[in-house]
Amino acid sequence: MSKLQVETISHTNNTTAMTIASDGTFLPQKIPCAFLYRSTDPGNAVASTWTKIPYNAEEFDTHSIADTSDSRFEFTTATAGIYFFSACLRITQTGILNRFILAIRKNGGTYLAQNEINIPDITGNMFPQIQTDTIVSVVDGDYIDAAYYITSGNTSALSYERSAVNFYCYRISARQKH
Repeated sequence: MSKLQVETISHTNNTTAMTIASDGTFLPQKIPCAFLYRSTDPGNAVASTWTKIPYNAEEFDTHSIADTSDSRFEFTTATAGIYFFSACLRITQTGILNRFILAIRKNGGTYLAQNEINIPDITGNMFPQIQTDTIVSVVDGDYIDAAYYITSGNTSALSYERSAVNFYCYRISARQKH
């Protein structure tokens, strides 16, 4: 078995920009990315108002951008850039579900992406799950969260567990200087 040789390309300030193995494989530097999810039962969904999704656990957070105490991602000058975001939410529903909307928001007010479903007639329990994604440019001081809006004739229960309620992001490009 031959040894793998690695070559590092550096910027002028001696920081590693890229590493290329002798077989041509790129070995990327650690990029900002994080994964939040809900690990315990949050109870019933709040109806007829936009409500931030309560994430209480993280699986990874490479640059301290995830804030589980405020259920959001927060950015600094060092982590600014263009990011891919994805949010997923599942509920337990036992009756008509008029509206179930999931949105990704910037700074608590600008809606960047959303997805909506409705289920007019249900016999027995249903577990609708929706996901929404977006690409967003963030700068120092910005934060991104996910929120839901539900209108229903019955009580809706929020799900939990990694696969049912999650929110993640990763930087796809550092911020370009203008």
